[in-house]
Amino acid sequence: MALNKYMHPRNPYKHKRPSFKDFARKYDFFKDVSEEDDEGRVTIDFKTPAHLAALSKAILLNDFGLSVEFPLDRLVPTIPLRLNYILWLEDIIKGFSRQSPNTNVLDIGVGASCIYPLLGAKKNSWNFYGTEVDKRNYASAQENVERNKLQNLVKVIHIQEDASSLNAVFEPAAESGLDSPPAHLDAVMANPPFYCDTSDAVGTKTSRSVTRPTPKTCSSAARHESQTRGGEVYYCMRLAKDSVKYATRVGVFTVMLGKKSSVVPMKRILRKLKVPNVSVYELCQGRIMRWGLAWTFLPSLEFPESEFHRLRKLEKPPLSYTLPPTVACLSEYTVECLFDWLRNEFKLLKMKVLDQKNRATLGGYHLAISATENTWTHARRKRREAERAQAHGQKPQSSGAENGVSAPPTPDKVAPDDHTPTPCPPSSMKRPHESDDVDMMAEERREPQVESTAPTDLPTAIKRARTQEVCEEGDAWEDDYQNLACCPEEPPKCGYLVQADVFVEQLAEDTKDSTDTAVDEEALIGESLACGPLVIKIAFTGGSCREAANQILCYLKNRLK
Repeated sequence: MALNKYMHPRNPYKHKRPSFKDFARKYDFFKDVSEEDDEGRVTIDFKTPAHLAALSKAILLNDFGLSVEFPLDRLVPTIPLRLNYILWLEDIIKGFSRQSPNTNVLDIGVGASCIYPLLGAKKNSWNFYGTEVDKRNYASAQENVERNKLQNLVKVIHIQEDASSLNAVFEPAAESGLDSPPAHLDAVMANPPFYCDTSDAVGTKTSRSVTRPTPKTCSSAARHESQTRGGEVYYCMRLAKDSVKYATRVGVFTVMLGKKSSVVPMKRILRKLKVPNVSVYELCQGRIMRWGLAWTFLPSLEFPESEFHRLRKLEKPPLSYTLPPTVACLSEYTVECLFDWLRNEFKLLKMKVLDQKNRATLGGYHLAISATENTWTHARRKRREAERAQAHGQKPQSSGAENGVSAPPTPDKVAPDDHTPTPCPPSSMKRPHESDDVDMMAEERREPQVESTAPTDLPTAIKRARTQEVCEEGDAWEDDYQNLACCPEEPPKCGYLVQADVFVEQLAEDTKDSTDTAVDEEALIGESLACGPLVIKIAFTGGSCREAANQILCYLKNRLK
């Protein structure tokens, strides 16, 4: 799996995936949903909630001795990704100067599975206080706690919507059932819903291309598990404001964000609240990445460094170009418009262009390009010669003889792919080196490649694809098991000159004054929307000429005016 090398080093699933064959042999409930092919490989359907529930149930029972039932109309958690969060908390708590004999943790929104308290209590004997708004989730969580006889370590409290979880624990109501509230919490954790409403969840607020690959997994999440007023930024902002009130009674506050674009607004909010110590930690599994955000009012606490951050410092960053504020060739200054322009431009250069689903963020995609010949060097001169020759009714002379290249084709006349690769000409331009510590795009492994085709019924296709994309828990497993029998695409006989992944993102500007205004809740709804400059990033993935990636970026830079 593409991101497994960035998993927490103590996560047992980093190097060894669970054996579906063993699960089918041991557990009838897993055997009932799995299938075995002619070669003895056991698989499940990642689009079926019952199959994902059986997988999570088997992992918990086999590896942790936990018996957990998952309602099929509620979110089914991916165990290795949840375990990453627990391991991260372990590292943070170890950094406390004074270790308490009993570790107390609050989990805000335990869900139907009560997964974090069960893992933390079983693995570390931590005392957990969990809150839950939904009555069905609360009842299911209580049953899972009682089924595993962990009532002495896990207390689940039902609270009203918009009520403060910290207030519910430190100042419990009589009906809460919490007899002795804790004097101090070592950590607070939360995994908030990603979206602010249905239109955000299905993508009607953003126009994204339907040519990207369709999602491979489903979502069983209830509406309140995937959507919350104001989205995850507003949700976490309320926790941040509560954290000021309980600054001396809680060691560290943590949240797991689903959108990279939420990190900058949250850091801005914490600065406004004068929080002295903030850290970002990347949590990875399979093709899923989440961003852990931790803050504390203990200035001396040192936060751990993620494997992603540590390893990325040793790797070469992708090539990067930041667009100017206005670009004449783009009808709109948006990620979608730039993607469409890039896709068309690469096809004009006789490149093979494939839409690939992003693994760095929730939703989105990137372009995988490959070329067997150099068609971008001296492209302007070749276009002018072609135009002059066309005006005189003559065939254009090949200006690429000295470079071993041919003129870029017109859209309605594309040359075949059986060209002999040409040597990569030297470039006098320096390679850009703009690093981004939280950008993992260069390491994303490409999925099985399928040429992009737009469906005929665009509105229906858009809604279906985007709805399926919500909270794709199965994506954490999909690549590892779905592609075991897949054969890689055979390269052309002449070989590739260059293969690269092309990413586009719109940066969230972090330039607002952090001290001039108070935190306004209504003003911060939608704060996570990107509003900064567009950035193109090119990551070389293969081919005989690495320098070609830099030349392509320079070509795009000259064209984007």
